[in-house]
Amino acid sequence: MSAVSVMSRKAWFLAATGVALAGAAAFFGWRIRVAARPPKPVESGYVNSTVCAGCHSEILRSYRQTGMGRSLFRPSPGNMVEDFKTHNSLYNRASDRYYTMIEHDGKWYQRRHQTGFDGKPTNIVEKEIDYVIGSGNHVRSYLNRTQQGTLVELPVSWYPENNGP
Repeated sequence: MSAVSVMSRKAWFLAATGVALAGAAAFFGWRIRVAARPPKPVESGYVNSTVCAGCHSEILRSYRQTGMGRSLFRPSPGNMVEDFKTHNSLYNRASDRYYTMIEHDGKWYQRRHQTGFDGKPTNIVEKEIDYVIGSGNHVRSYLNRTQQGTLVELPVSWYPENNGP
């Protein structure tokens, strides 16, 4: 038997099997999904704290004074206790990078740079602080929302006992 006839028999067998399966699916009413349907949205059960405040304002007020109640927020002049003017820089020897916490135009940023061969800053990256995580009792870290909407933790954290990064 030649190789061509063996290949032809295999091709005919596969084609016939496919036709038989399609016919059985049609006969028995089986549904063949070509593409998966997206799952139905599931309710998270989350309720904004302002809804609860109507009846439980005292509980909400006392909770907001705890470390946990102050552990995630957007930065604003009223809640930023860090020193972004004097104790605001850090040098990381292992990466040979400088980090500076800065504020301008009412927004807060972390800036990273290295020193080039000419002694001037190079490889400069500046990221806005979109969220603060941590109450500040022990430490605060910072999140930046990327253009894709992903939250990324920024490299420098603030330690109140050091009064800086």
